[in-house]
Amino acid sequence: MRAPHARADLGDLYVVAQGGSDRQGQAFAHTVASTYFQPETDGITSALLAAMHQASYAVVVEASPSEEPTALGATSVVIANGVLYVAQITPTQLYILRDSAINALPDQSEFDKDRESSLDIDQEVDLFRATLQAGDCLLLTSTDLRHELTEREIRGMLIHRSAQEAAHDMCALVAQRGGRRCEVVVVQIESIESPAPVPAENTAHAPLERPTNAPLPGDEWEPRQPQESATSDQFTRYPSTRLGPDGLLRQRTLIQRLTSLPITLLTLVVVLPVVAVRAISQVFFRGDNRTHRTSIPELKQETGDHLDDDWSTLRDLRASGPGSPHSNPRSPPPPRPLDHVGVDISGGRAQLLARRRRTFPGPGTLLFGLSLVLLIVMAVVLVLRNSGDGPGEPSAPSTAINGTVTPDPWGPKTPETLPATEFITRSQEIYREAMATISSGNRAATLLLLGKAKDLANEAKSVDPARQYAPDIKQLLDDIERAEELLNRVTKLVPSSTIGEFDSVGIGTALEPLAVRLNAKFVIDSVSGRVLSYAAARQGATALRKGDVVSSVTVTDPVAVIDRSLSTIVVDARFNIFSIEDDQNPRLLRITGIEEWEDPVAFDNFNNNLYVLDPSANMIFKYQWTAGGYELGPTSYLDPREAVLLSGAIDIAIDGDVFVLFADSTVRRFSGGSEVSFSLSGLEGDSLRPTQIFTDVDSESLYLADPENERIVEFDKKEGSEGTFIRQFTYAGSDDFFGDILGLWVSEIDSRLIVLGKDKLRQFVLPELTVDTADLGA
Repeated sequence: MRAPHARADLGDLYVVAQGGSDRQGQAFAHTVASTYFQPETDGITSALLAAMHQASYAVVVEASPSEEPTALGATSVVIANGVLYVAQITPTQLYILRDSAINALPDQSEFDKDRESSLDIDQEVDLFRATLQAGDCLLLTSTDLRHELTEREIRGMLIHRSAQEAAHDMCALVAQRGGRRCEVVVVQIESIESPAPVPAENTAHAPLERPTNAPLPGDEWEPRQPQESATSDQFTRYPSTRLGPDGLLRQRTLIQRLTSLPITLLTLVVVLPVVAVRAISQVFFRGDNRTHRTSIPELKQETGDHLDDDWSTLRDLRASGPGSPHSNPRSPPPPRPLDHVGVDISGGRAQLLARRRRTFPGPGTLLFGLSLVLLIVMAVVLVLRNSGDGPGEPSAPSTAINGTVTPDPWGPKTPETLPATEFITRSQEIYREAMATISSGNRAATLLLLGKAKDLANEAKSVDPARQYAPDIKQLLDDIERAEELLNRVTKLVPSSTIGEFDSVGIGTALEPLAVRLNAKFVIDSVSGRVLSYAAARQGATALRKGDVVSSVTVTDPVAVIDRSLSTIVVDARFNIFSIEDDQNPRLLRITGIEEWEDPVAFDNFNNNLYVLDPSANMIFKYQWTAGGYELGPTSYLDPREAVLLSGAIDIAIDGDVFVLFADSTVRRFSGGSEVSFSLSGLEGDSLRPTQIFTDVDSESLYLADPENERIVEFDKKEGSEGTFIRQFTYAGSDDFFGDILGLWVSEIDSRLIVLGKDKLRQFVLPELTVDTADLGA
């Protein structure tokens, strides 16, 4: 929102909120804008602070009594006269890109994903100020972006794109990687006007806390260069990467340590005598009178209420309620200009009073001298102690890859004694070695090396509790995971639409709970005993339910829904069969020979013929269709001359040939009733644990649902490559949707994949088959 023409001095206002409901977020943003741009607003700082306080109160008022309390974060930014004013309630995030360097507010090391999910609503409002420069780029965002994107990705999107393109691409990439929501505002500063002077009448001070390492009066904030240790500056940069030019972590060599000895000796020779002489002179000599600052009571009396901190937190606002004296939204805290944020309120101009010098040195002088001596001694000991590489060690065992013997990068050291830097270095070495073996074509050996590299990176994380090397470890693990996914041909899927949603109880289990006929989807809800039809997304209608009477037959619990060319059919628990057609009432179909069924576990259709898999009867029953249903008795699909055992069979799929899935994760193929050679091969990593199988006459592949490993695996079924692994699909969302797959349907012609979970029916776009591992080394 831009300021009205009459109040152009208030600048432009940008707000990003995170958490809470949509209604609460709208109330928060509207209250911030309306409060800030009031006609009686007399200063940016006081108006921005009052706006955040009143918006927090508005969220409390807007909340429904039935809603659970949720964490709500927000960042409000005002740009006026080349100065950036920030009011922030974590866990939202603000980035400033200047000269290709990204600075974060708050420091990214202060929060992690687990802490954010349990944040209480008692967050204080923090105020910050910074002088902008032409070419700066501001990024206001929710924390999903911080968790899903790396520093390099954020910087690249901000540098080479317009504001609209950057915001769109960031949200798209976060969604692809499983982020639930991503709120993004990108502001590019093209030119800067000269800052307007602060009005002289704005002399009231807002009671703001002074951050650590605050600048002195008159100083402006500038982006900090990366330091070896984290600081608490007003704006902090991404943690610096502690890698050498070749990408490896390095420790100081013996020559570097010896080079620092002259500095240490100079300190011992010069500083220590000076401190000693000064302490002795204070003991035996008296000096002239000197001045000192006023005492705390005197300073407090001079500055009035400048030292009184009446900063109210978000918890105070929520606890106040409509009837408390602090609940009036028209009563903001007393304002004062933002120039004093983080600055000594005396401004270094306190009055000075005279006093006589002490006869003896004060405790501060003695502590300073003692600390300096101890520091020097410790520095010398550390330099001498770490100057060598230690005694020689025995040669390390070796591992053989493709007949070539390579040294084991672990070495003989015990893992518990290794620092994080050495774990990271060794993990990087093994990762590069794995990348070098890709050209050999031995995927198993490459995956084994990548597994070792991942173990070492995780060890580095465990011995780095201070998260000093967290960015390096995360980047390394991301690279290893990307290489494993490419080698294992993993494709992450994002749902293109949610067709149906069910109660939190779920839909229970049925033998065949999903069938797709043209654009209609049929789902069995075993909990309520219904067959639901979805002709459009989220518009389910009951096609058949338990208790309905069709042709004098009462429908019992539906156990299977099957698509065929003529119509969709439903099988109930008593093996009655009903036909469901568009715009017609359900119709009972005749079927004979069901007394031969013992315990069927799966049904399928081909050319309107019905196939029933019954391992207890060791049969695959085949029914040919008739005008009235399946009036002819069943025949055995399997050749009776072949002794085929179906014990352990759990599902079938038919494309002309019959594929039978067994509980031991094997698949057997039958053509014309006789078994033909077929076996699954080529899948590395986690063992396959499929529960369902799917294919049809229009598919060139076989699809297996593996909920235990949260994936769908695709195998080739064409001649010459029967059973060869092609790729596997995982869910890119934040929940475990693929961890409970109840139904699966694929159309390679339409590039559609429909998956039924326990409480949702979702559709995905089936990606084109493009597998290339040549870019793994990039």
